[in-house]
Amino acid sequence: MKFRVNQVILNSALQTISKIANTKTAMQTQNAMVLTVDINKVKLSACDGKNSIETEAEAFVEQSGKILLPHNLMSELVKKLPVMDINFTLEETGNLLISAGRSKYRIMSYTNENYQLLQMDENETDFVSIDAAALSHAIEQVKFAISKDQNRLILTGALFEFKERVLKLVAIDGYRMASKEIEIFSKINRNIVITEKALLEVQRLISTEGIEKLNMTVSDKKVKFEIGGTTLISSLISGDFISYENIVPRETKSDILVNKTEFENAVDRTTVIIANNQNKVIKLNIKDDEMVITTDSDSGKAEEFVEIKLEGEDLLIGFNPRFILDALKVMEGDELIVKFTNPKGPCIIKTSEKDDYFCLLLPCSI
Repeated sequence: MKFRVNQVILNSALQTISKIANTKTAMQTQNAMVLTVDINKVKLSACDGKNSIETEAEAFVEQSGKILLPHNLMSELVKKLPVMDINFTLEETGNLLISAGRSKYRIMSYTNENYQLLQMDENETDFVSIDAAALSHAIEQVKFAISKDQNRLILTGALFEFKERVLKLVAIDGYRMASKEIEIFSKINRNIVITEKALLEVQRLISTEGIEKLNMTVSDKKVKFEIGGTTLISSLISGDFISYENIVPRETKSDILVNKTEFENAVDRTTVIIANNQNKVIKLNIKDDEMVITTDSDSGKAEEFVEIKLEGEDLLIGFNPRFILDALKVMEGDELIVKFTNPKGPCIIKTSEKDDYFCLLLPCSI
């Protein structure tokens, strides 16, 4: 194996696969990557047991080949080499000779022949093209509601519900739910649950690749994202997702219209008083055309007044302020509609301008 590649191009490729390559796992050689050299390109691949990533870089190739290398060492070295062409030669000893200008290094390769990259299932696959920015934004709007509880594995990912040229993303953590719909360019009907790690990686790749559309290939056990020159394959979470439709209340008794910025700022200010006590709640006293937000702790008391328009009954209800802020930060528009059922039932927060996104929150005892 012998090739030459520009430092900037190779460094970018190494950073692209870093999140997967540097994951600690007992299933694969830790901190490893596969370097494959072929006609006019070098391919970098890595796997953490549940996710595989592969990206390509242009190179001048004299002799093709394949080698397993420590990613972190390669990444740190290439990042610190001067911006110029770097020469690579695989020696008979198995060491990779790296030279740039007057700098020379030899990197020992791994000999683990059991290192495997994920492959897509060949049967029963669906293909869909998606607007990259829309998908990234949808992930941003639901990811805060993905559960961290490993005892409820199905909730540690987001549901992707494909139906009639619409893709709905749903995340639930037991205390809140987020749902977002986007238009897609394929007509498929399928439900899958994608891990949080894969979704965060998709977001990162979209931002770095700067592409308008991405392609998804879906099977029963895996999903593949083709994002620019990078491919990510991820194992899906098996099992049946919660019947989320039964969680969403069909009738509410108290609905308010409120300015998003004023509501968010008021809640945010009250958290200063309870910053050292994560179990403290804030109270929303909704009456007439005013919402009074209060809380207290050993540090003091807070009281905020927010103008609203109320339809329905007066209400006193408590919430975890962090849950409210997580939802408000990803809401669009100037005005929000907040629908309440009762002091112990869920509320729905949505924009007054669109129906493609909402967040559901459970209240706290007060």
